[in-house]
Amino acid sequence: MIRADQIEQIDGFVRLNLTLNGVAPEAELGRFLHGLAAMEPIVVVEQLSLRRARNSRSDAERKITFQAELFGLANR
Repeated sequence: MIRADQIEQIDGFVRLNLTLNGVAPEAELGRFLHGLAAMEPIVVVEQLSLRRARNSRSDAERKITFQAELFGLANR
């Protein structure tokens, strides 16, 4: 789930604040965070909460539940 929290205009930039909630396989979490860090325009993660997600008996893959508060900056 992605929620846009606020859009601000600061000097020549637009700042978009977002909250991301999701579940990811534990093995993929590093790749997901690296993808955020490499994005253009710039994305800054202000807060990240992680916890182990519940597993079903039929799915042995370990998963992580996350909530990330972040913002992106772009030229106006």
